[in-house]
Amino acid sequence: MVCQLYYFGYFEDSDHLFVSCTFAQHVWQWLACCFGTSLPSNGSIGNFLNAITRKPCSPQLKIFSIGGCLYVLMDIRKTCNRLRIDDKAPSLMRVFPSTKAWLRFAAPHMPGHSSGILDNNLLIGLGIQPTPRSHTASRLVPWHPPISPWVKLNIDGLAKGNPGPVACGGVFRDRNGHYIGGFGRGLGNQTAFFAELMGVILGIDYAFKFSWRYIWLESDSTSVLACMTSSSFSPPWPLRIAWLNCLSYIRSMSFYCSHILREGNTIADRLANLGLASS
Repeated sequence: MVCQLYYFGYFEDSDHLFVSCTFAQHVWQWLACCFGTSLPSNGSIGNFLNAITRKPCSPQLKIFSIGGCLYVLMDIRKTCNRLRIDDKAPSLMRVFPSTKAWLRFAAPHMPGHSSGILDNNLLIGLGIQPTPRSHTASRLVPWHPPISPWVKLNIDGLAKGNPGPVACGGVFRDRNGHYIGGFGRGLGNQTAFFAELMGVILGIDYAFKFSWRYIWLESDSTSVLACMTSSSFSPPWPLRIAWLNCLSYIRSMSFYCSHILREGNTIADRLANLGLASS
């Protein structure tokens, strides 16, 4: 089969029909201008797509450039079919508005945001409203003191590598938020989970020694909190005896545990950092 659009005598393979045909070249050059880039003078379909999509730009413009490439391929195929079936001459002035119309139709369903004056102007030139980046509202993460006679224990683990040098830290505070004790300890080369779990073990051990029998434990590790309530959890072998002792201490206390976001657990985190830095 030979090219039906401009030059008879060229075999109509996919690269010729969609890339090297003069009609296709005009369409691709127009699309490149729409997205503020340039195209190679020849090459495969993949080279043409890469030339448009590799241009650094905002996510919204990137997704529309990919969509524009797909619509252009569809319009070139439709133009060829019109010529063969309906004997309608190829028209660039039909392809350009058609591609823009498809992009505008898809705009409400496209993800991404636009940033920068150039990207915004390119989108507006296509009749598409730029979507600004959504800013997440700031959220206050407070630490709440316990009610009397409870003592709140915040613990945290720290790892520089997994495995790597690790440490844990914890802080005890009363109903007024006053500091009544704390610890930070380096634990050698272990995993992050080992550090978090050791923080619980040390914290409960200190609470038992100081006769604090109403303990509210807070941690930013959901995995450690899940272990606290699991009946089938098996700790790392080096911690097995210490973990069983920890559970026996907990059974002798009024005990409660809850999750806290990392931003509300900064004191325990700093004590863990001190433990890592200390010999």
